[in-house]
Amino acid sequence: MTTIPPSDPYQTPPETTVAAAKPPIFKQWWFWLVAAVAVAAVAVAAVLLLGGGDEDSADSPKQDSPAKTSDAPDPDPSESKSSLDDIPATVTFDTPGDYEVGVDIRPGRYVATIKDDGQANFAFASSHGRIMLSNAYGEDTWTGDLLEGEWLQITADSKGGPFVLTFTPVERSLEAGPAFQLTSGHWFVGKDIPAGKYQLTVPGDQCGIIYFFDGDNVELASAEVEGAALDEGACMGEDSVTVTLKDGYKVSVITPLFYFNAV
Repeated sequence: MTTIPPSDPYQTPPETTVAAAKPPIFKQWWFWLVAAVAVAAVAVAAVLLLGGGDEDSADSPKQDSPAKTSDAPDPDPSESKSSLDDIPATVTFDTPGDYEVGVDIRPGRYVATIKDDGQANFAFASSHGRIMLSNAYGEDTWTGDLLEGEWLQITADSKGGPFVLTFTPVERSLEAGPAFQLTSGHWFVGKDIPAGKYQLTVPGDQCGIIYFFDGDNVELASAEVEGAALDEGACMGEDSVTVTLKDGYKVSVITPLFYFNAV
């Protein structure tokens, strides 16, 4: 039998050392320091990459796109055709409407005639005034200039009957001699008739109406002349008038015929 000696109540018991448990890694101070450094490094790298790309693209020279080529031959200027070439020299209208000079008829000087028993009225956007052509009244021709861009407004007579209105080009010529006659139309002093002083009369059975304009197309005067064979008072004017015409004036004859005699 083994005897266990009694323990010394005054003896200090031996120290027992207990190892402390290690905390998790994310609670370590150095872990967060490393993480912060890593995040900062990634952010700097991203900025450098993005900024560097823009810088490279800005500094890099731009390459021009290759020029487009076409196998079609260059147009031949001699083959180009203006719209005026498509318009015949002589133009006929048989339908009322608005027609543009330079599109429907070439600019130029024309003699307009009405065919058969037709009757038509036409006017211009400029100050030519309204002209009536009618075989029935003997006013079957008109001579004048059609200007680029102006409008020719054609209407039928009040009965609305058919008509054929033809514009034929005519060469301008200066009247010569002390006496000549002008038909319905527009005539320019210095181009169509000489400047001077004239006595104007009309055929015996007609009433004549005529207008005079200056070089700026401002009306200077008008006159109505009575034919000698008509009864007195048949017209509102005298049997003759005397006028002085200067270069640049325009003479607008409304009725079929006027006689000019130099005085």
